[in-house]
Formats: sequence, structure tokens, C-alpha cells
Amino acid sequence: MEVEDKILPLTYDQRDIWLAAQINTKSSSAYKELIYLQFEGPLNVEFLNKSLQQVIQSHSSLRTIFHENGLYQTIKDPQESKLKIYDISLENENIREQLLKNWSKSFLEMELRPESDSIFIPSLIKISANNYILALAVHHIVADGYSVSLILKDLSIFYNINAKLLPPIYNIPMQFWEFAEKEADLTKKIKEEAISYWKNELKGPLPILEMPTDYMRPHVKSYAGEHYNFKIEKKLKNKLQEVGKNNNITLFTTLLAAFKILLSRYTGQNELIIGVPCSKRDSEEDKTCVGHCTALLPIRTIQHDQISVIEFLKLVRSQLYNAIDNKFINFNSLFHELGLIWDMSRSTPLIDVIFNMDSITDPLEFDNLKSNIISINTPSSDLKGLEIENETSKFDLFMNITGNANYLDVVIEFSTDLFSRNFIHS
Repeated sequence: MEVEDKILPLTYDQRDIWLAAQINTKSSSAYKELIYLQFEGPLNVEFLNKSLQQVIQSHSSLRTIFHENGLYQTIKDPQESKLKIYDISLENENIREQLLKNWSKSFLEMELRPESDSIFIPSLIKISANNYILALAVHHIVADGYSVSLILKDLSIFYNINAKLLPPIYNIPMQFWEFAEKEADLTKKIKEEAISYWKNELKGPLPILEMPTDYMRPHVKSYAGEHYNFKIEKKLKNKLQEVGKNNNITLFTTLLAAFKILLSRYTGQNELIIGVPCSKRDSEEDKTCVGHCTALLPIRTIQHDQISVIEFLKLVRSQLYNAIDNKFINFNSLFHELGLIWDMSRSTPLIDVIFNMDSITDPLEFDNLKSNIISINTPSSDLKGLEIENETSKFDLFMNITGNANYLDVVIEFSTDLFSRNFIHS
């Protein structure tokens, strides 16, 4: 079914993002997803441009314009556009380094405006004959973390089809508006059950996480932030996995429980609420959808002095699974019913700290090319001058873990309104 140029309402989650992104320039930048993909080899720029257009055509969320009132969105027809290419390959090394720095800094500072046609922007820089970087910026209101990996996967599929002159074999993905309609129907069916669960879960005085900070909390959150990254080495990772395995608990739940214990010791609070992003994509068809399809679940636990670590692990597992079972709910309406008011100095009425773990994605394959995703925790040593850190933070703390066979990569996004880098390091 085609819905181009049709007016559609924002989902409740999209409205939250829209409102938060309107606060100031930093808050707008905080909701910008950035991806950097390095290509080594004979990149066919024409095929790459065609592949990007095919990705945009396949996922209508990437050609959506949001109305200035923040209530409605319009899906536009696919438009032909040319990939911007910056060629610095003929410059000497020192000038190349400065030009790469200028290009990457300009891309970081670029503002994505959902009310215009700049919701998804690609940019390509040619560093040498066989060395390119593709930068992609997409607004969080139309793409969550899973969507980013899906965009890259589809880009590689289309590039290989174009490069090898293969017949199209790409299945039509679920569109975000279809997912939103499905979610709305499901939410109506289980609304009372979910509201009952969360009202019981969030009854009584709610704990406010009071971390020791370097600076006083400002009256209005600035969204300024930095990133700090480190690794959990294989030996410790294996021990954590073993503890979880012996108690039928996943590594994610084990790490979440450990994070809660750590925060409890820092704050002196035995009752905590931590936010956990949870995908709403339950079916295989859902998993083809690019869009904001994530719920932020408030996981509340009490760590009594008498409770053992294993008992606490099992408590966290139980709370987490119950929350996931009740993820289809409009939390803003729930917060309103509970009398929770959004304090402008904080991220949400209830959640200031986030814990997330990304699953391992399959390596990307582009015909006759070596490709590498460049990130905060996997920088490229041969790209001097490249700046990729978006100096923003949506929350007080956001701990994100990515696993592989040998170690765990940990990135902490933290608010510089509250914390210094030295504090996070310690």
C-alpha cells in the first residue's frame, strides 16, 4: 500500500523525541545518529549513490517530513539526489589531514531538521585512490540503533546487486507507518493489563537516582556531553558469562545487575530505576522496518542488605522479563496518571541513566572492497584528522556495551553538565 504525501500522526515515542530535540541546538544534535563507513579498494561511486537512493526508496521513514507542530508527519515521494563527494586525494598529507578534519567537523555540527528534507544525509570523502569514508547522519526520530545496522545491511545488499549486475532479489520491508498501526492495535488490546502492571511496579515514592557529581545540576539540561570507552577483557567476560550460565541468566542481565550494584554503592541507594531500551520488533517482518521502534523501560529494583548476589541477579531477570512483556504502552500517559512532572534539568520524568547492550552484527560485504565501521571504540589509526565524537548526551549516563568473542567494548556517554572525564574514569 502506498501512502506517499499522506499525513500521518507521530507515535507517542516520536513525540517525546520531537519535544526533547526542540529544547536547544545541543538537544537537537543529541538525537542525531552518526555512522562512518571506511572503504578500501576501487569504490564505484555511481553504484554507491544508486544504492543509497534504493535504501531511501525502500524505507519511507527516511523520506519523511515532520510538521512544525510536532503532531504529524508526511511521507514524500522518492526524489533523485546526487551524493556529495569531497575529493582531497590530490593534496599533500598535511593538507589532507586538515581537510579531513574540516569535513568531519562540519558533518558533526550539521543540524538535521525533521521539518525539512534533511532527515537522512549522506556524505562521501575521497582520501586517496582507494580510500574513502562514507558518513551517514539520520535523525533518531526515524531510526533507532537497530535501524542503523539495517540501513548499512541494505546498503551492502544493493551495492552488491548493482556491482554484479544481478537481478533484484530484495524483499519489500515493513514500513514504519505499518509498524506504528500494528503497535497501536496491539497497545489497545493489552492496554489495561499493561497499565495495571506498571501502576503496580511504579507505586509508592519513586527513587530519584542521585549520583555524586562534579558540578551542580543546571536548571535546564544543556545536553552537552562526552564519551569514555574501555574494554572488559576476555577473562572477566568469561567469568561473568559463567556466573550467568550457572543460574540460567543472560550476559546482558548479569551486566545490568552488576551495573545496578555499582550505582548502588556510588549513590548509597538500595532502590534504583534504570532505563533499558527494548526493541518492539517481535516478528521477522518487524525486523525489516527502519524507524523508531524502541521502548525505554524503567527497571526498578530494591537491593536489600540480606539479599545475595545470585538472588539479586534472579530479581533483575524477573523484573526485566516482566517489563518486556508489558512494553507496549504509552509511558507519557502513564507518567501523567502517576502525577510525574518532567523536570527540565533531567532527561525524562523517571529515567536519568540508561544501560544497553548491542548484539553482534554480521560483517558488511561490499563487492571487491574492504569495509570497516569507524566508531568511538573502534577508531581508524590511519585516518589522522577524522573527528567523529558528537559531544552531546541525552541522559546523565548512558552505558552501551558491544560484545565479541574476545572482549566487551564499553562506551559511556555522560553529561558534562554533571561529570568530568576524570570522575567517569575513576
